Amino acid sequence: MPLVYWIRYPEHQNLLADGYVGITEDLERRVKQHKKLALRNPTGPKDEALIGPRAQEIVVEHIFSGTAAECVEEEKRLRPEKYIGWNLHAGGGYNGRSPEEVYKRRLLQGRISQRQYDRLIEEINNDY
Repeated sequence: MPLVYWIRYPEHQNLLADGYVGITEDLERRVKQHKKLALRNPTGPKDEALIGPRAQEIVVEHIFSGTAAECVEEEKRLRPEKYIGWNLHAGGGYNGRSPEEVYKRRLLQGRISQRQYDRLIEEINNDY
């Protein structure tokens, strides 16, 4: 099930203005992915925080769970525009892709089964 997460420093208290907000289905894997990408090519403040001198202080918090559509809406609410907190892009998608596109890609990569894909697409369609 998709979830919305918040990456921040301990002193960050304003979810609407501080840190980074994202969507994932596997928080542990996604954080590892963020760190790996940051080491390869740091492009913004989130990357600097994850690999910088205060990296050990980073807090990763699961803040919302729901359907894919609900998570997209929550991310849009928290990051309605570019350059809020550590986010470089506005919220409301998985890196600019719709949830349907993300799931199709995962299916084609063999990361989810046809049955999982069908269930996820049905869940999305029931939301609209």
